Amino acid sequence: MGFRKIALCFAGDEEIAAMAELAAPLTPENTGSALSCFSASLEERQLILTMSGVGKVNAALAAGFLLKRFQPDLIISAGVCGSLTGELGIGQTVLATGVYYHDMQMSLLQDFYPSLEGPEFVCDPSLTDHALTVFMEEDCAVRAGKIAT
Repeated sequence: MGFRKIALCFAGDEEIAAMAELAAPLTPENTGSALSCFSASLEERQLILTMSGVGKVNAALAAGFLLKRFQPDLIISAGVCGSLTGELGIGQTVLATGVYYHDMQMSLLQDFYPSLEGPEFVCDPSLTDHALTVFMEEDCAVRAGKIAT
């Protein structure tokens, strides 16, 4: 099983510019929306790149649009985090094993997710294990851990 159509959602145009160096040329897609999307190819994979803008709401809206418009096999949200420990450098990859909401009142989260006992959403272990396997097979450095949003 391989991912043939991959959508990459970036917060800013700097990330798209960096990706363009790997997957040039980028072809603008006519999406009929304010969201700019570009297509490219990389190692027999079709890529759809978009700039969502900063923040999880913008990223979620862009992901929904990408799913509806392009039906990707995989969506990667990239360029959206920093490290509080100083152990990670620019460009290093973190694979989320859990996501903490730090900027939302817990009672509001529980209104939408009644079974939620704390501020953490645990990622599906089978998906994170699969992603880690792919990273290792591709000899890509990655750290798994919890992220905050």
